[in-house]
Amino acid sequence: MSDDVERDYLQPLRALLDFARTTAAGRRTVILDMHAPACSINGADHGGWKTAKSGHYLESSEARDVTRAAVVAMAEVLRGAVSGSPTRGVAALLNEPGVPPGRLQADYELTIAALRDAVPDVTPMITAWSYELESIASYAAEQGVWLDAHIYQKARRRDSSQWEGAFKSDLLQLEKAVRSTTVLIGEWSLANTQHVFSANENLEYAQWQTRALATTGVAGAVYWNA
Repeated sequence: MSDDVERDYLQPLRALLDFARTTAAGRRTVILDMHAPACSINGADHGGWKTAKSGHYLESSEARDVTRAAVVAMAEVLRGAVSGSPTRGVAALLNEPGVPPGRLQADYELTIAALRDAVPDVTPMITAWSYELESIASYAAEQGVWLDAHIYQKARRRDSSQWEGAFKSDLLQLEKAVRSTTVLIGEWSLANTQHVFSANENLEYAQWQTRALATTGVAGAVYWNA
């Protein structure tokens, strides 16, 4: 294991899991959200798919190798933390890679195979934007992995009369996706309206989205407060 993986990934993860053990006892699932692949151009702030050295994750064997090693090593730490409990571990492979699964297929499958070899009881998870959910859900089902959906809806008016129409496509995509595999909404947010709507309008819109997302059958939803 490289010093980079130990320093940048495992030490913070152990500290986080120590905290989680005292604050989240009895949780059914613990998910590793891989937001900072090795060499990410955005560093630890956000995963993305570009690299500082090559301009693209796929073009950097160093980034791919270190990221794969980090995912597997973190999953091993996670398994140790939840061993002997009913808690399920899930490990994301990349955050918002920005390219279709076809371009990532070989790399995804190497990481999935490495995870299943080292920690077969930790479930892999891949990411999709709402507009690509249907195709990526099929791929996730083929691989037997979870799907992390990111939903960023932009309301154009400050009243609920048009929200359902604007959100309809995302909701339909989610409903279709959950028929194929387990879907978690890893990110949804008011990022597109928070500086336009008033606080009360944002609250109303957030409550409406929460109710709408709950109808889709997803495993859960995480609000992203960027």
